[in-house]
Amino acid sequence: MANKPYCIDLYQGDDVLGGNDEGFAQVKGAGIAFLDHKASQGTGEIDRLCAFRYRNWMNDQSVQVTDGDGAVLSLKPKFGFYHFNGGANAPDEAAHFVATVKPLWQPGDDLCLDWEDIGASGVQMTATWADTFCDAVEQWCGFPLKIYGGDAPREQLAKASDILLSRFSARRFWFCQYGPYNANLVPLPWRRSGPFYWQDDGDQDGPGPHMIPGLEGYCDNSTVVGNMTVAKLYAGWGK
Repeated sequence: MANKPYCIDLYQGDDVLGGNDEGFAQVKGAGIAFLDHKASQGTGEIDRLCAFRYRNWMNDQSVQVTDGDGAVLSLKPKFGFYHFNGGANAPDEAAHFVATVKPLWQPGDDLCLDWEDIGASGVQMTATWADTFCDAVEQWCGFPLKIYGGDAPREQLAKASDILLSRFSARRFWFCQYGPYNANLVPLPWRRSGPFYWQDDGDQDGPGPHMIPGLEGYCDNSTVVGNMTVAKLYAGWGK
């Protein structure tokens, strides 16, 4: 194992042991305090397990986490909702995301745009599209969204205006890159600051671990890199 995981991300296709309570207790027992979960996609899709898992994950039981600098932290569990970009109008997708998470979201929960190629088509939504989506959601939640991705934000932002780059630099970046960390692959707005955190392992790709206690099968997981620590991740979550 090259990097200790501190966060997992799930969608309805992932299986949690024991109706979630048992499985999530094992996840937290492994020192993982952060869960990102798919909430919506496009303008009509809703993840059928997001609300159920939110209620199971968010409790008052502290999670003991050993930070990269050796500090032992006692953290309340954190949850993030993400929207997978479709190919529709950005304000319409933003409205769908907000309508999906609004009944659940509480201050301190995070919100994220999952900015990826759309299936086998390889279509990428533009930087203007992503900014319009984020701006619409930010007007509701009141804080800068988190951006998840690798190829799509890197390639689209490489040709973005300085104004757009400045707008994205105010948002936090969840970097997807499996294997050894390569700072040159971080998209331009975050090249100097570095990512908020790093998904270095997806399913069977990356350095591992590919499986997490309490979950069936493979699981995407993330860690911190560079000057980031778990304490900083916790302090900046949902802000």
